[in-house]
Amino acid sequence: MIIQYLKKNGLITLALVIHLSFYVSYIFKTDSWIYPAGYYHNNYKGLDFYQVPKAAASWFRAQTFSPEIDDYWGDRIIRSNRNVYHPLLVMVLGVPLHFLSPEVAFEWWVLFKAILWLLGGIYLWRNYRDHPYGHWALFFFAAHSALGLEIRIGQFQELLNLCLLFALLAWFKGNIFKFNITYALSLLIKPTALLWLPLLLIRRHLKIVGMCALLVVLATVPFFWHNYIGYYIENINMRLNTRTIFGPPDIMSLNALLQSWGVSQGVLFNFKVVVMLATLMLAFFRRVSMFTLFYLLGLVNIFFDVYVYEYHYSVLIPFFVTGLLYISSMQKPFALILMIWAALPSAYGFFRLMGSSHLLNGMPDEFIWQWMVAMKLLPVCALAIYLLFFDIVNSN
Repeated sequence: MIIQYLKKNGLITLALVIHLSFYVSYIFKTDSWIYPAGYYHNNYKGLDFYQVPKAAASWFRAQTFSPEIDDYWGDRIIRSNRNVYHPLLVMVLGVPLHFLSPEVAFEWWVLFKAILWLLGGIYLWRNYRDHPYGHWALFFFAAHSALGLEIRIGQFQELLNLCLLFALLAWFKGNIFKFNITYALSLLIKPTALLWLPLLLIRRHLKIVGMCALLVVLATVPFFWHNYIGYYIENINMRLNTRTIFGPPDIMSLNALLQSWGVSQGVLFNFKVVVMLATLMLAFFRRVSMFTLFYLLGLVNIFFDVYVYEYHYSVLIPFFVTGLLYISSMQKPFALILMIWAALPSAYGFFRLMGSSHLLNGMPDEFIWQWMVAMKLLPVCALAIYLLFFDIVNSN
């Protein structure tokens, strides 16, 4: 009976075991051999998470959404990164959380995200369990290694991933209303998919662009009063225009890797602009599918954003899930191999297991870091080339 169950649901069972292991690792910190301590902010819990409830506390205390790195939460000074999130997100999530103590708020946040992810998994199971690749889709939804990092540091990436997932599902179902809502929500959480707007314009989805833009504007305009939105616009502008590139040991972008190989920051900035424009130019060729273009523009963020950490690679989950459900090229064995490779942790654990001399107090030196970044980028780049090739060759 157990053997029959595993034959039918073995992939789902494996995915659940892996996903539960993320929470075991969160509770007992058992995955320190897989990732360097710096990936967990040197075990300073909440460095990313605290910025949102702390910004809410700052709003009530000083009418600003941009508190100092070391600033008050209640009667305690709490350290966090500077708030970069939209004021509406701060009001919706930060306000209720800031009434709790920092430690309790963090635990409630982890629980809240777990419930959202569970609901997303239930939705996929109920609607796609009989799909030929439904189990594979659920596997990547639950077992992508970057989820473990995201859970451990209490990031907000999971909210973005869920919004992008349901936006893509709505797109393939032709439900424009749901696409507008979920895509607009994704932009209010993190503007990762901002480049989808010019893509939609080029493909003449004018109503979609207009509605999404209207929703974002309506959610943003009230915060222009007294320039409460200034810090947010400044952050987006910095990320789009900066020529500064950070590197080892935790930045995992193509930009950082190329810089470590001697490419100048000026050349890399121009390269970023060329890649963005070239990707958008592909939209004029009808042979290239919208899914491929969505995926390519998702990679642009991973390649060139100022701050790309390993947990950011979880943004690939929505593309893996929807691709397996709706795109024939993503269902081929070659694509599956690339997705499995992309879902694995970076090569740090391998080097540590081998006792490499390139680890300094548990942290990778530049040599190991270059291998770690290259091994994360190779499968996602290969998948992009494969999707483009498949579209061009198989288009009618």
